[in-house]
Amino acid sequence: GERDTKAPGSSSRVKFEFLDLDLGFVYQENEVEIRFPFVLEGPDPVTITGMDPSCGCSEVSLEVEGKPYPINTPIKAGSSCAIVGTFNAAQYLNVKTSTIRVLGNAINLPITLNLRAYIRRHFEISPGTVRFGQQMVRALRDEPAVQKVKVTGRAAFEVKSWKMIPQGVEVKVLDEVQDLGDGRQSRWIELKLTDAIPSGVFMRSVQAETTLGRDLEIHMYAN
Repeated sequence: GERDTKAPGSSSRVKFEFLDLDLGFVYQENEVEIRFPFVLEGPDPVTITGMDPSCGCSEVSLEVEGKPYPINTPIKAGSSCAIVGTFNAAQYLNVKTSTIRVLGNAINLPITLNLRAYIRRHFEISPGTVRFGQQMVRALRDEPAVQKVKVTGRAAFEVKSWKMIPQGVEVKVLDEVQDLGDGRQSRWIELKLTDAIPSGVFMRSVQAETTLGRDLEIHMYAN
């Protein structure tokens, strides 16, 4: 077979409680503990020689009888063990799958553990960019251009303060609030372009500090 040759063969097996772990919804920049428990079945000690995560999202280590344990060290038959780690959702979005390949000298190694998470932003903004299209600065004096944006937070939230509002833009948080039933909350924010806006292509954003401890940023585009 393709058993790892760094350790002499063992006639024991590793028996994992499960090979697939679904972390459900995870928010960007949050870290989630992962744990794959297993027991050693059979007469011989087993040596785990490697644990290969498929991407940089999982720090992985070995635990035996609840304590950290070095790899390349024989583990007594009958021991309760676990592959433990941290899933970091920083750079990912939507469905993220990852694997950990466990190497060693047990008769059923190598074995692949599967992780899955659905990663959400702390704020989902619709539309993603607020497009005001072609605008005449003079016309904005009599009739400002107005757009509404829907912002869905991972929980109920308030805007504490506006950290950045570009020249020629006015921002207003509307009273309308919608609770989505899964803990998330949507609010509407009104953006208004006035005749104080500089002429030319306008690609800027407004930024707010919020009660969720995360900043909210809304991108705008106009010409």
